[in-house]
Amino acid sequence: MKHLGFRSVSLLIIIVHLSFLPLWGQKWEKIDKPPNSSFLFDVAVLPNGVIAVDDIQGVWVSTNNGTTWTLTLNTYNVLKMQASDRFYALGGLSGAFVYASTGDGSSWSNLASSSITTPYATCIGVRSQDELYVLATLFGGSGC
Repeated sequence: MKHLGFRSVSLLIIIVHLSFLPLWGQKWEKIDKPPNSSFLFDVAVLPNGVIAVDDIQGVWVSTNNGTTWTLTLNTYNVLKMQASDRFYALGGLSGAFVYASTGDGSSWSNLASSSITTPYATCIGVRSQDELYVLATLFGGSGC
């Protein structure tokens, strides 16, 4: 059996939308991944249906269920996406970052540009827009 390298396996990533139908039926729908994306790690969805996926290139956003994608946050090493009433993108390399977006993911502001000195932000807890809890590590990671 031939072993697929990490790069080969990453090309097999797909995004799937699951809807629950009456009587617990399930419907799966394949959504095309963003063009030119490399390694997709996480997905977040807002109540208005906007979808965002993180990539080592930044954050891709779709406002039409994955028909088209736009790279709206162009920063290296996004490790985690989360959505509540807005998107949060976390990551880091030489310093942790936590970006927050508007309701449609089209613009972003860095909430932690100098306040987190640990290299990687990997997890976030959101109590309100004014109260966030961020887990930052020395060695990275992608989950909570």
